[in-house]
Amino acid sequence: MLNWGLIGSDGITYVFCNGTRFSNTGQILAVASRAQSRADRLITDFAIPSMTRERCAGMSKQIAEYWRDL
Repeated sequence: MLNWGLIGSDGITYVFCNGTRFSNTGQILAVASRAQSRADRLITDFAIPSMTRERCAGMSKQIAEYWRDL
């Protein structure tokens, strides 16, 4: 099984998530985004397993800090 962790939550991410619903060899386990509300929406819309919202929120915060510091 190929486990995916996604960075970003825009339209192309939704297309990718939709495609993985039909995959027998891959699953999404993590989503990180600068906007936590969009990451939460992906987690809910695609029933992403094994990843708590708190852990995703921490990843999203780290990404936002990284981009802010560039």
